[in-house]
Amino acid sequence: MRHLCLFAALTGSACTSDKSGDSGPGAAAETNGLPEGDSTWEGTIEVSGIVFPFSLELTNSGGDLSGAALFEDHPDTPLGFGSGRYTLTGTHEPGSGLVAMAPGEWLDEPDIELELLGFSGVYDADTDAMTGMAADYASGSDNALVGGPASLTRTGGSGAPTAVGARAAALPTDTRSFSGTYTCTSSEREVAGELTYDGAGALTGTVSFGDLSLAESTNTFAVTGVHNPSTGGVTLIPGLYSETDRTFATFFVEATYDPAADAFAGGGRVNVGPCPTEAWLASF
Repeated sequence: MRHLCLFAALTGSACTSDKSGDSGPGAAAETNGLPEGDSTWEGTIEVSGIVFPFSLELTNSGGDLSGAALFEDHPDTPLGFGSGRYTLTGTHEPGSGLVAMAPGEWLDEPDIELELLGFSGVYDADTDAMTGMAADYASGSDNALVGGPASLTRTGGSGAPTAVGARAAALPTDTRSFSGTYTCTSSEREVAGELTYDGAGALTGTVSFGDLSLAESTNTFAVTGVHNPSTGGVTLIPGLYSETDRTFATFFVEATYDPAADAFAGGGRVNVGPCPTEAWLASF
């Protein structure tokens, strides 16, 4: 099987594949589905130009992901934080292999304060590995991202690959505006933005939020992400600010699309943990 798949976090590039070696009568549907059920992964993650050991315990249910990550200090040049273990959830689209994961909360806190990190990348069934980028946060006062390349290879788990399923909860494949509300560490804020779905798992767009209303002060940042059209799962990864006069940090969004309501509801994730559940409510 020949496979070429590139997915650069926070840039909006798409994933393509070439599996002509598997074509022909009776060939299996093209898929880069993660193993169903529980699996374990080992690899590295780069932050601020430094490479750290990183491991993942992952549970996959039809492309809806949950698990825990262990982030360890550099073994040769330690920075003094020891290690930290935290939860993650995310979305996987098995046709393209795209994966986006948002951090949850610390299970075992490190010795010094660290930001929680997400992941944005792609699974390649040929190499049995996920490659992409560590995903972090920008702010109005420091509009930069420090996450670098990340690579994880599967070390355990024998579930069958997630199949490409029915598209019962698929977003329309176009660019559309949304609006709604978002609550996290303060009062309810107005949100608005737009999302483009490419029909193959990839999302790009922008998110704007008010302080507290959009009319009072608008803060806009780029997002990329992954959508699973079978489960309705949506995970948005924050990028850089294009408009802000505040110091607010950007945030992740974990939500589920409901085609009957043409809305996606869920929660936010910030650099210190999750927002309240059902705190993101947005309609197209």
